[in-house]
Amino acid sequence: MEELSERIEYAQEIYVELLKRGHNLLAEKVQGIIEDLQEDLENEWYIGQYGIWGWLGLSEKSFM
Repeated sequence: MEELSERIEYAQEIYVELLKRGHNLLAEKVQGIIEDLQEDLENEWYIGQYGIWGWLGLSEKSFM
């Protein structure tokens, strides 16, 4: 999870720099990447807390 957090932080720095330089279209692309990374981070946390079965909204027993 730490690696994802670092990637998000780095992407946010790039996003701000692109906006400062007036590269709005590229900044929008980077914003999309940030959102994807944040979603991955949330999913990774959820799986760590509840396991893959909980993340899928399933019970492990339903497959046993």
